[in-house]
Amino acid sequence: MTAVAFFADRNVLAALHVAFASTAAHWRGSDALDIHLFHSGMTEVDLGALHETVAMAKTPVVLHAAAFEPARVRNWRSLYGSKMPYGRLFLPELLPQHDEVLYLDADVIVEMDVRRIVSARGSDGVVSAMKAWDFAHSHDADLAAEFGIAGSEPYFHSGLLVFALDRWRAENLLAKCLDFGDRHGRQLHSHDQTILNIVCHGRIDPLPRELTTHLYPTDSAVPEHGDATIHNFCGSPKPFDPLGNVLNAHFALFNRWLDRTALAKWSPNSFEQLRQVVRNVRLLKPMLATAAKMTARRLRRR
Repeated sequence: MTAVAFFADRNVLAALHVAFASTAAHWRGSDALDIHLFHSGMTEVDLGALHETVAMAKTPVVLHAAAFEPARVRNWRSLYGSKMPYGRLFLPELLPQHDEVLYLDADVIVEMDVRRIVSARGSDGVVSAMKAWDFAHSHDADLAAEFGIAGSEPYFHSGLLVFALDRWRAENLLAKCLDFGDRHGRQLHSHDQTILNIVCHGRIDPLPRELTTHLYPTDSAVPEHGDATIHNFCGSPKPFDPLGNVLNAHFALFNRWLDRTALAKWSPNSFEQLRQVVRNVRLLKPMLATAAKMTARRLRRR
């Protein structure tokens, strides 16, 4: 049984529809794919629409939704005001029926059968992930150095993970992550990502780089590995953020998949999006930087 897990709040609801639609559309298994959504603040209407999006793909995919409140990590540093990114650490406890699970961030477009990712996992580690850079170039290099981790050692993304849940449970790794977070949760700049990189140091198997493509707001071309991959939206604004249809070069790609969901014709500039004042203020600085880059490029082309 193949399982995929997502954690999300209402801030990324549109992105979640696109992630579900693309994942379901590319599922080729004869058995059902289990999509597990752990959510915060979503209404019955929200969940009903997500079930509708999955059904629209007409493939054997089952959506399981459960509320998740990250109260256990309330004193840890948040990401744009959200503690939901830490949820992936709890997957061994939340999915006792599974021995492995693919975790994906909500801001992805999946253009492959997810079994390809699961089959590419390593056999020795407790989790498989994509190499990002090295610890020296991470935001938590000083903290890693306190644990004797050299700057030249690899640092991994946490946006795409294959968890060996049986090993996590056998080694009680959740408790080790929680202990680390309790001690250093206010210091973390890269949140759960640094926790995984330090607690699982030396036990992370690399996934092939061609499985993912990173889409930045100002890069109009699809870089790296193109299609038949997982597109991950990076930087700000993302297509589902306010002004994402203007300041993100990949909005058309996002919108094509959005049209295949129960949220077709949704706008990133809707009243509900704009009234999320605290989140939007946090996004303002990176959005202005993106707008400046786009303006500079247009001026150079003249």
